[in-house]
Amino acid sequence: MPNIKFRASRRTLTSHAGLSIIGQCFEIAGVDSIDSRFPTTLGMRTSDVIKSYLGLLCLGMSDYDAVENFRRDKPFQQLLTLQKVPSAATLRQRLENLPPTTCRRAPPPGPRPCCH
Repeated sequence: MPNIKFRASRRTLTSHAGLSIIGQCFEIAGVDSIDSRFPTTLGMRTSDVIKSYLGLLCLGMSDYDAVENFRRDKPFQQLLTLQKVPSAATLRQRLENLPPTTCRRAPPPGPRPCCH
């Protein structure tokens, strides 16, 4: 059995298990396409705000302040393909200002099937 040494640190430990799959799901779902409908504000893309919060939720964190631990976390940024990780204030403000129908998937083109 390996000898493991523990020591105190002020650094926050993070787990990135599963974020690579979540990042791939964002790509397949076309989350970045939302940027064409909403302007970039102060250099922060709407897709980065949404992906950051969904990434937090996938890690079991629902508090906006939790994003502060990931602002300088390169794996979090790379796995979710974020240009920037928003601050807690930006995350809260931008999510609260999005219209409720922002993230709904548009119905597929073509005629809708009838129910008989």
